[in-house]
Amino acid sequence: MLVATTLVVVVIYFSHKLNNPEIYKLKQPIDLVIIGDSHLQCGLEDTLIENSINVSNSADSYLFTYIKIKRLVEHNRGIRNIILGYSSHNLELSMDNWNFRDENLKNKTAQYFFLMGWDEVKFLAGRNPFAFARGIIQFPKIKFATISSLSKKSDVLDIGVGNHQRLTEIIYNWKGYDKVKNDSVTECTLSESQNIYLNKIIDLCKFHRIELVLVSTPLHSTYPNRDQGCAKKYHTVNLENIPWYDFTYLDLADSLFADHEHLNQNGAIVFSKHLKSNLGW
Repeated sequence: MLVATTLVVVVIYFSHKLNNPEIYKLKQPIDLVIIGDSHLQCGLEDTLIENSINVSNSADSYLFTYIKIKRLVEHNRGIRNIILGYSSHNLELSMDNWNFRDENLKNKTAQYFFLMGWDEVKFLAGRNPFAFARGIIQFPKIKFATISSLSKKSDVLDIGVGNHQRLTEIIYNWKGYDKVKNDSVTECTLSESQNIYLNKIIDLCKFHRIELVLVSTPLHSTYPNRDQGCAKKYHTVNLENIPWYDFTYLDLADSLFADHEHLNQNGAIVFSKHLKSNLGW
């Protein structure tokens, strides 16, 4: 009983500290948020795009992207644009298995529990209550170092929920895939959870009059399936009024990739300049 009570107290205290509004009030004048999974986390260099911040995070589903956007918009009225990672892999049914798998759900709950509203708690706990509970237990351990290092200068990039990651690897030193392409269009079955929270992101942006732009980052020719059939179909049917910049097949040198699906630091610089030019910024 004492252990359980102590855990509850620590979770409440840590959540209170990490929900300090000052953390989410961006210190620089920011009007553009770059957000998504590891593709944007590694692929866009926010220092090259004026008044932007990259808060993307590896393996984030749209649920976790949504709760970050919601918090940032709440405390920063100057946000006028959002670049959101969007590709077939974000939409396919396999994302439900990924999102609710024991280890993944536990880790993401530990990482994001303090940002969740009641709707997200019910949604995740209802899908895998055991993994969700384990995530809450892990939450204090995961965030202890973060809490210890918080200061008046700390912001959203300092709390372990996303930032730009610079990779130094080069693909020709990477042995993950042979050069085999499989770009045939396959049947697209949508992820229910991704569909729900992508639409929540869209509705949130509309409510706050934020322009949402969808971006697919370049993929190397060794990527097993570069076809964006699922994303194209979904965009045509549901998102025709939202701009989508698909750079999946952008021709980049091997030396600009860290692996088959992520740009390295040099690749991010090249791609950021290319995207900025295409958007007219």
